[in-house]
Amino acid sequence: MAQRALIAAALAARPKVLIADEPTSGLDVTVQAAFLDMMAAAARERQAAVLLITQEPGILANYCDRVLTMEHGRIVADRSVAEHFSRSGETTHAIPVADGGPAVLEAQALTKTFPLRNSRAVVHAVDNVDLTASEGETVGLVGESGSGKTTVGRLLLRLTRPDSGTVRIVGQDVAELGPGSLRALRRRVQLVRQDPFDSFDPRWSVLRSVSEPLVTHGFANPEARARELLGLVGCGAIAEERPRDCSAGDLQRAAVVRALATEPAFVVLDEPTSVLAPPARRDLTALLARLQRETRAAFLFISHDLTTVAAISHRVAVMYLGQIVETGPTSEIFHAPRHPYTRALIAAHLSVDPARRRVDNPPLERLDGEIPSPVDLPPGCYLASRCAYVRPRCIAERQSLLADGAGEVRCWRAVAGELPPFVRQAA
Repeated sequence: MAQRALIAAALAARPKVLIADEPTSGLDVTVQAAFLDMMAAAARERQAAVLLITQEPGILANYCDRVLTMEHGRIVADRSVAEHFSRSGETTHAIPVADGGPAVLEAQALTKTFPLRNSRAVVHAVDNVDLTASEGETVGLVGESGSGKTTVGRLLLRLTRPDSGTVRIVGQDVAELGPGSLRALRRRVQLVRQDPFDSFDPRWSVLRSVSEPLVTHGFANPEARARELLGLVGCGAIAEERPRDCSAGDLQRAAVVRALATEPAFVVLDEPTSVLAPPARRDLTALLARLQRETRAAFLFISHDLTTVAAISHRVAVMYLGQIVETGPTSEIFHAPRHPYTRALIAAHLSVDPARRRVDNPPLERLDGEIPSPVDLPPGCYLASRCAYVRPRCIAERQSLLADGAGEVRCWRAVAGELPPFVRQAA
């Protein structure tokens, strides 16, 4: 809303040129798309030219006519958007379903609330979540800010205790583990955080930070092992550097190496690409895929970056207001979503195909209205007040996650086949 107000103020004087410098940085997928739609329509109505400064390929492909590429302060290319993407090779392909190894993670009926200060009310952060991950599998967990993704990750790692529900990792119920057993399990489960600069001690060298978990869990020759691992991912040159002297991309690769150094069975990656530029994101995604093939670890990849999720995940779970509303193979989630929220989320995802520009072909799936408060949730479907397919039963009845083909969906109309086929954009 604040960004919309800024655009309205900028256009109020009817300028000939509007400069928008990373205007959607930090916004969720659906909010970003709605904001850019509004900005493009307002600029077109006022016949204003727009200089849109961004690193995001999807924004370029959907809202720009020309693309200027800068390197070291100089413009090195000036191309039409179609020519730019025909040369850049920006593509995204969903990877196939994993080969069905043994279960590493089994979470059932996880629920978590947080009390509000000076109040009897609570925030419903996670609501009856089931989640599984198998050896060698990456499960993407997507949803907008506040949907409960990070809280789920913390519950799985026992960094936060659930109100109810169970978590089993490599067959062990983590709630029943005593201090000694929990310490042993910590070697088998690891976390990669969002911002690598918050993950490393600023006083230590990168090598010492990567060595630390090896020392803690009693690995032989920890420093030599850490140096070898850093070299394997192209980070040998930063081993003796302090974090402040490293790039975000290099430091996040080092964070991934540190997480995998103890040979874990399960790794939670919480928005690991969010602070990286697109080229560094692609490099990290490729690194994660390679390391997973080598280690057979199970990954939970938490993100609102749908392009990266599509590139790395075997399966995807979609969250809305603390609930998982749909799960399924990545290709089905992105090409044939069933739940109305997933349909709107995928429709808002900005592809890098200039032939399907959102500004020229508006999406057919949208969400209107405001998200209900997690303090005062509706009695029925949480999406009912915003859903184009709502029926009285949706408003009155709490929805269950129902088996549907290769996945699950929390929508009785989708399971009954009452929703029209998903069409991303108008022809």
